[in-house]
Amino acid sequence: MAKKRFYAIKKGKGNTKNKIVETWSECKDLVLGYPAEYKGFATKEEAEIYLGIKNISNSEVYIKTISKKKRLKKRKNRDKDKTILEVEISKDLYKEFSDECSSLDMSENDIIVNLIKEWLL
Repeated sequence: MAKKRFYAIKKGKGNTKNKIVETWSECKDLVLGYPAEYKGFATKEEAEIYLGIKNISNSEVYIKTISKKKRLKKRKNRDKDKTILEVEISKDLYKEFSDECSSLDMSENDIIVNLIKEWLL
């Protein structure tokens, strides 16, 4: 896992909003002890995308974590070990993906889970 060198702060101490810092020391001074929203990243580009400063291209897939103050939201009445991810992709890319899933007679969820498993191996 890459070391986090950039910290994106959506909301922090006082009026701190949409700020990127390069050290944990700077970040913790602005977030610890406050109702803050922040996340660490390996690259500045990822931090800018998280803050909405940099737009991503339509063909680029951006996975954002659904969170409630730094905690991943879990499905309530389902398997407790599953995490819900929201994925934003262009309509054209989604249509192509959906059509391919249908032609393989597999669900979109199964395809994504299999892709992640293959990627991790």
